[in-house]
Amino acid sequence: MDIDSIDRAILDTLLNNSRCPVATLAQKIGLSRNAIQARIDRLESKGIIAGYTLRLNIPVDMTAVKSLLFVKVKASKTPEVLRAVAKMDAAKNVYTTGGYWDVIAELSNKTLADLDNVLSTVREFTHVINTETHILMAHHKGDKTG
Repeated sequence: MDIDSIDRAILDTLLNNSRCPVATLAQKIGLSRNAIQARIDRLESKGIIAGYTLRLNIPVDMTAVKSLLFVKVKASKTPEVLRAVAKMDAAKNVYTTGGYWDVIAELSNKTLADLDNVLSTVREFTHVINTETHILMAHHKGDKTG
């Protein structure tokens, strides 16, 4: 199928905005709305236009790397480490716990590299003995806002 300059102009515009109204295309290209629609229909029927794309505007939190950080702290130093972890931007919720781990933090980072930086920082805190991290893969139940 031959594609002329008008078809190219239509395709270029739709590549930038697949929801561009036919009336806008017609005004931009200088043809009637019906002529533009006929060309789009022809391009679709010939398979030149195979579909239209959706670009999502996803809240950043939905693409975040979420994890649980478990921290073992030297005796009586939990409050100090707890405050330091709680001040970190990546820490969304921070808990003290009973058992082997003294502090558990829910973290949210933009990338794995950002998570790695946070973990390195926590491991350098003076009173931290040990850490363990679990990356959360998928959410299945409960409040997704936290």
